[in-house]
Amino acid sequence: MMSGFVITQVASLTPHSTEADLQSSAQLLILCRVLNQTFASLGVVLMSAGIVLWTIDLLRSRQLARLLGVFGLLIGLLPAAALAFGTLRLDVPGMTQVVLLQSVWNIGVGVLLIRGIV
Repeated sequence: MMSGFVITQVASLTPHSTEADLQSSAQLLILCRVLNQTFASLGVVLMSAGIVLWTIDLLRSRQLARLLGVFGLLIGLLPAAALAFGTLRLDVPGMTQVVLLQSVWNIGVGVLLIRGIV
């Protein structure tokens, strides 16, 4: 949201005629970057928490669902822990990795739901 919508609006609405205008625009863009990174981190942690909570239920299920549950624990805990320890940067490659891992788990849950296993 910040990168796609807010920054373009900030850039189009702020004047760029003086040095002071450019400095205030730069400060606003820094604020947008901080907000973008904060919301991305919050999103990763909350999605990871959701996966872990659903995984707890999957671990009590039958074999295939239990296997997905173990995988879900890894996928749920790994990104949150990596963020906490500072080893995951949520730039484009980092966020892509998180989304791909979580997508694999989401597809697995979708398959289980379609088959009526969970």
